[in-house]
Amino acid sequence: MKVMENDFELLAKSKNDKANLSTALRKLREKGATQMESVKVVKRALEISLREADKIVRTSDVWKDKEEATDKLRNTFWDTLDSLD
Repeated sequence: MKVMENDFELLAKSKNDKANLSTALRKLREKGATQMESVKVVKRALEISLREADKIVRTSDVWKDKEEATDKLRNTFWDTLDSLD
């Protein structure tokens, strides 16, 4: 997924504006960006930590439909790692 410069600029300008952030995330998803790609772009554009970017994307209205599946996958991953001890 190639992020267009105007997508990046829109995200960078939306740091304190949830409506613009949502619009930018929606555009990224419509262009085929995955959740992980969106996190990477948000992290870079807003100059925030990976954890913060992940939370923004995962809990956004744009990606809300994937939040439960993402949480389940992560929990399964950590449970599997714990069981290896």
